[in-house]
Amino acid sequence: MNQSKIENRKSKITRDGGYFQKKRYITFLCIVLFTLPDGGYASDTPKIKYLFSVDGFSEGYRFSSPQGIYFDSEEGEIYVADTGNNKIDIFDSKGFPIFQFGKGVLISPFDLVVRRGKIYVSQQGKGYIEVFNYRGKSISRIYPPGGKGEPFYPGRLALDDEGNLYVVEVISQKILIFDKEDRFKFSFGGVERFSSISGIFVRARRIYVTDSGGKPIHVFDMKGKFLREMGKRGEKKEDFSFTGNLYVDKEERLWVIDNFRHHLKVFDKEGRLLFHYGTYGMGPGELLFPVDIDFNKETMYILEKGTKRLSIFRVEVK
Repeated sequence: MNQSKIENRKSKITRDGGYFQKKRYITFLCIVLFTLPDGGYASDTPKIKYLFSVDGFSEGYRFSSPQGIYFDSEEGEIYVADTGNNKIDIFDSKGFPIFQFGKGVLISPFDLVVRRGKIYVSQQGKGYIEVFNYRGKSISRIYPPGGKGEPFYPGRLALDDEGNLYVVEVISQKILIFDKEDRFKFSFGGVERFSSISGIFVRARRIYVTDSGGKPIHVFDMKGKFLREMGKRGEKKEDFSFTGNLYVDKEERLWVIDNFRHHLKVFDKEGRLLFHYGTYGMGPGELLFPVDIDFNKETMYILEKGTKRLSIFRVEVK
C-alpha cells in the first residue's frame, strides 16, 4: 500500500475512532540462524536469514493467541488473526502497524484470507464465514450449503488462483469450495479420509491438506480426487509429531509446520524431504509452537503461538 493509501486509511480510522498506533517496538536483529540437519539433503537448500519479530508493540497491538496469518500481495499487507484478543491486526510488509478491527464484533477469529479487497474470517463458534471491507466493516456472510442454521464449524481457509475459497469444516472434516461470487461449488474429504485437518494450500492445480492426527500430508487434484500422501508420523527426526499449516512455493516445495518439534519440514513436489529448519526456543529466530506460515516472494512469515509473535525471515535460494 503506497503512502497516500496509508494516509487515507489512517485518516478514516482516526475519524471513526479506530485503533491506529503510531509507535512501534520491533526487535530488528539481522542474524543468520540457518543450520542443516545431518543427512543427505539437497545441495540447493535455501539459505534462511532471520530478520526481525513483531512481538512488542503498544498495548493495543500485543498478540494474545495468534492463530492465522495471511499476506495480501495486492496491497503488500500482513494480516494476523488474534484469537485471544478477538481482533484482526494489519501490518505493512515491514511490520509497521496500520490498522486493526474486530473488537466487539469478532469472536475468536481463527483464520483469514483477503480477496479483491474483502477480508474473509473464520471464527470459532460462529456458523459462517464473515466478510469485511478494508475498514473492518462486516458486509456479508457465507453460510454452509444447507443454509443458515445448518451446523457449520469453519477452520482453516485458502484461495486458489481463480479466486475460489476453500473452507475446512472442522466437525465433518470436509473441504468446502465456494466460487469467487461466494457460491457453493462442491466438497470432498470427510472423516474417512482425515482425522484432524490442520492446514490447506492450493498451488499449480493441486490441493494440499495437512492432518495433525492422521497421515501428515494429503494431495488432491482440483476436483478433490486423492493423488498421494507425503511424510510420516513417528519418533525419528525426519518424522512429524503434530502437523500444522503449510505453504507451497512457486517451485512447488512444501513448507510444513511441525508444531511440537518447533520447526519446518520442506518437501519437493514428489514428497521427498529436502531439509528442515528451526530451533526450539524463545530467542530471536528461534521457534516456539509455530502455527501458521506465509510468504511474500523471498520473505517468509511464521506465526508463533508459544511466543505470541510474528517472526520474519529472508529465504535466499542458491
